Amino acid sequence: MKILIDVLTPKQLLLFKILKRELEKRGNEVLLISRRYYEVEEAVKRFGGEVTYIGRHGGKELYSKLIAYGERVCEIARYVSEEGIDLAISFSSPETARVAFGLRIDHIAINDSPHAEAVARLTLPLSNLLFTPWIIPEEAWTSFGIAREKIVKYRGLDPVAWIRRRKPSRRIYRELGLEEGEEYIGIREPEIWASYIEEKERRKTREVIKWIIENIEFKKVILPRYGVRSFIRGFEDRKDVIIPRKMVDGLSLTYFSKIFIGGGGTMTAEAALQGTPTISIFPGRPYEVEKFLIRKGLIMRIEAKKELKEAFNTLENQRKEIAERASQLLRYMEDPIRKIVDTLSEYYDL
Repeated sequence: MKILIDVLTPKQLLLFKILKRELEKRGNEVLLISRRYYEVEEAVKRFGGEVTYIGRHGGKELYSKLIAYGERVCEIARYVSEEGIDLAISFSSPETARVAFGLRIDHIAINDSPHAEAVARLTLPLSNLLFTPWIIPEEAWTSFGIAREKIVKYRGLDPVAWIRRRKPSRRIYRELGLEEGEEYIGIREPEIWASYIEEKERRKTREVIKWIIENIEFKKVILPRYGVRSFIRGFEDRKDVIIPRKMVDGLSLTYFSKIFIGGGGTMTAEAALQGTPTISIFPGRPYEVEKFLIRKGLIMRIEAKKELKEAFNTLENQRKEIAERASQLLRYMEDPIRKIVDTLSEYYDL
């Protein structure tokens, strides 16, 4: 089969490079496409991958998102028709789902984020299968228009796929300009342009990050999003703040962090599953993966800066216990890629 995979984020690049390799082992031809978007382009430079760029990121404004969507649908439609694609896979890409539906090609969705409602509404009714972590209730998906029998669950979280295949490297210290073993706090900004995050939540999260920068004595490594630094403007010149100029290896950065502060989902889960004491500052309501990791005692959720000092002290005292719980949970989980490939082989005789 000739399979198209749409890669929209760095996380998806890590996941889909593995999926591509496993599908190719079974004799399939797999083409990766993406869009012009700083984070993906930097990830491709860092981790490699043969990617065809089609269209662009729509930015933060609703109008520009809509226009970029329409343009990209047209361009992907031409590409799919010219290449003779048999099957499309995406992490709920609205453009690829729409093109596949319009050209009567099966679309396979992978998704762990029912809180991203707009994306789910635009893709799941058009998808032939949905692969998702077992902890997310089926009702969270069927409400968006996909039938229960089309949902396939895997007993794992997405970062398991690359955590099991790669090892953290101490080269991260050199990349960050630190002495090997020097303690630092890793901080990942939230997706401030995401449609599901309100402005008041953005402001509150920025205040939390500001408090950490001004009150925690260790070096702070801050990973901005979208190639812009507006969210942390005013902190760049501090000697205790490191803002990498290029994309760094997130697996290593989260593993060696003294404490990791996550504003998004992927790196928060990645840190937690590696046993790093982790605080979530995700703006908005807790999401399913976050709630699960909180129940397992692997992350703490902070919604106000006044809670931070106590959280830091608590995590410092539980470091060993957190590492043990993470190791046990990681052993319990299955490889999402294996589940996806085995299931697709049953459905499509790959």
